[in-house]
Amino acid sequence: MFDFNERGIWLIGNLNYIIIYALCYVVLNEIRKINEVRIYINSIGGNIFEGLIAYDVNQFSKFDIRTICLKQASSLSSLMLASGTIGKRLCLKHASLFVHQPNVTIVNGLSTLMNGLVNINYIGENIIKIYIRHCDKNYFEVIRILLDSIWMSSNFAIRWAIIDNLV
Repeated sequence: MFDFNERGIWLIGNLNYIIIYALCYVVLNEIRKINEVRIYINSIGGNIFEGLIAYDVNQFSKFDIRTICLKQASSLSSLMLASGTIGKRLCLKHASLFVHQPNVTIVNGLSTLMNGLVNINYIGENIIKIYIRHCDKNYFEVIRILLDSIWMSSNFAIRWAIIDNLV
């Protein structure tokens, strides 16, 4: 759902490829008209491959990305929340975040499985680097949180620097 008057983008539910590409379209096509895009998040996450496309587009943009968690930011959604402009990552008081290592399903033969494991390891390392960059944590702190697959309250998310303030 999009609100073009306020330049707000709503990420609700499962982040499928249609929502991700619509987000990319708005970010890329509004680049000369605005100073800030607001992304409102209430989502269980989605496909990490498409999500990394949206992350790259957000980082490529020349304007600020304000992210606001309304109720829940799980998995890919928590990554999108953390990737907003530092100082503009917000959360409602009773919202929660779920942070974990990437999950994928690999089908077919052994060679496909082996190639898939190499690829998911590469993606996992990139996700670790993203959290290190946006949360100002070291490698081992990020690994511990991702391996534990934890739910965070909004206050814990502030302490962990995934968000900056409460709304």
